[in-house]
Amino acid sequence: MFYTVALALAHYTRELFPAFSTVIGWLSVSLTGSVTSSAVLFGKLQQVTAIQLGMNPVLTTSANIAGRETDLVRRTWKYSLLLGVVALLVGLQACITPGVVPQDMPGLSP
Repeated sequence: MFYTVALALAHYTRELFPAFSTVIGWLSVSLTGSVTSSAVLFGKLQQVTAIQLGMNPVLTTSANIAGRETDLVRRTWKYSLLLGVVALLVGLQACITPGVVPQDMPGLSP
């Protein structure tokens, strides 16, 4: 199922996916209740979508778990604004300066 959703995300978001990646992480933490559960459930989705788009999967999976805890998301709107800044930075790193984040190690791709 995640591969199918990842292919759809790759098709519809294209180069905007890194920004969506951060939002997916934020929503998944809200749904699952923890960063660990979010990483387990949505990490592969982030990785496969990035690979399909020819982007760095380390960047997108890192954006998925960038320190978002449910209590912070629920209680503060400031944190959500900060998340927007993170989404913007991840998008800039993916589209403008793609070499800033190290690439994934060979042989770890799906």
